[in-house]
Amino acid sequence: MSLIEKIDKNRLPRHVAIIMDGNGRWAKAKGKDRSFGHQEGVVSVRKIMDAVTQLGLKYLTLYTFSTENWNRPEEEVQALMSLLVRHSPGDSGHDEEKRSPYRHRRPFPLA
Repeated sequence: MSLIEKIDKNRLPRHVAIIMDGNGRWAKAKGKDRSFGHQEGVVSVRKIMDAVTQLGLKYLTLYTFSTENWNRPEEEVQALMSLLVRHSPGDSGHDEEKRSPYRHRRPFPLA
């Protein structure tokens, strides 16, 4: 029996929110570029989306970009925005769109 099968789905919340923080620091601690950490964050989101879908949670909120993030170097901000656009559920041509019931509710600002 898998871990997901052991979970009592009647006791799960309807809404889970996750603040995505620390990907760049994680990469730096491993001797990698911050952008590597951000890309690995995408891998984590895919795993989260798969688990949330299997569990049947109704709502998932991912806080991916805070107002403080605008203070980062322009190159890093552009890289983050590019990741958000490329991997945003609901964009055509992505596998996530086909297998996940989750869609972003409104576009994020692209300054």
